[in-house]
Amino acid sequence: MLEAAYITTKPINHDNQEYFDSDKMDIDFSPLTIPCRGEGITVVDIQAKWHIDNSELHWPTSLPSPTLIFPSGLTITQLSDYITAGSLGNHGSKVLGVIKAEDTSPIAIDTCKGIAPNTNILLSSMININNDYVHESALIEAINNTKAGDVILITNGPQYFPLDIQPAIFQLVKLSRQLHTNVVISAGNSNTDLFNQTIVSVADIMDTTTLNGTTYWGVYDWLLNLETTIRNSDRSFEDYTNENSFAQDYLENRSRAIVVGAISAGNVVKNNTIHDSNPDLKTRKISVFAQGENITTTNYNSIIDDFGYTSGAASIIAGIIASFQSIARSKGKYINSDKLWSLLTRAKRTTSSTTNFYLTTKVTKAGSTTRIGGVPIYKNIAQQIIYDIDHDIRGYNDMIS
Repeated sequence: MLEAAYITTKPINHDNQEYFDSDKMDIDFSPLTIPCRGEGITVVDIQAKWHIDNSELHWPTSLPSPTLIFPSGLTITQLSDYITAGSLGNHGSKVLGVIKAEDTSPIAIDTCKGIAPNTNILLSSMININNDYVHESALIEAINNTKAGDVILITNGPQYFPLDIQPAIFQLVKLSRQLHTNVVISAGNSNTDLFNQTIVSVADIMDTTTLNGTTYWGVYDWLLNLETTIRNSDRSFEDYTNENSFAQDYLENRSRAIVVGAISAGNVVKNNTIHDSNPDLKTRKISVFAQGENITTTNYNSIIDDFGYTSGAASIIAGIIASFQSIARSKGKYINSDKLWSLLTRAKRTTSSTTNFYLTTKVTKAGSTTRIGGVPIYKNIAQQIIYDIDHDIRGYNDMIS
């Protein structure tokens, strides 16, 4: 029998990591006797900068330290500005801590426990060497440096919308899904209901958001004409005739990103998190919800307990997916994109008890009610993955080395 690469014997500091608890999201997979903490899986974190020197960010000798894959060709000084950025790398450090932190001190309780600390971490900055925001280039490099079953996490974008509101990102995420790399995107922090967005308002966003002096539509034109091969794929991007044609596609379809909303500890959608009241799960933009407040994680020089919003929630989901894929990988498989979506969203795998931490019933938000659907019991899904693969259930492809 395969043994997990690392199984902690320390109890978890549950005060602000309640998502590990059996009566909450139940994601403490360590009792499983197979690799289940990100082994063999790469997570690419896309954002601005990081500070990777916090001692809680445990980089075991068996794994490389995080590598910056974009921008490339930097001097030592320039590289330091991206990955040891001090307080400027706060957000990046917090995201990494949720996934990768592992306390190696002799004290009895983990002060900060990552969900999948045995993952290989790559870093792709959305800021190029000229300080331009280039999310699309960062995502292309992430796709080019991953394989089927890996995870790409994006927690920076337009404040009021998930990043796939941009047509270039929308199409790149669809491409990534075809390659079975899992893109997780934070939904954004506002009171916006994506189901009630009109085509005009989406098009207006495209017209008014700029990059390198051009609209995001200009970036999409660049993507359509890009000559670089993206992971040996057929780059059959949709050729939208104008912004409104993209807006129509955005409202009627999903990019297949796993878009994550945030829930508070009080069983309600946080008042400043984007939500989606669309009753049709097939076209709903928000895929899943996770804890979005008071998360214990790594700061650039300490441990903090106030990380949250949709960035924190998306980091939790990325760690969970890395754990799931490591379970499949230990059995020579990866979970394909459609199967993963089904595992995360199918009602019979989600919480139903009104006493549960996360409710399936209506929740109060901004003076109204929004039905968010069930939040998965993740240990059940982990056990389902093991059962499915052992019984040759469809949805699991042979691992690609």
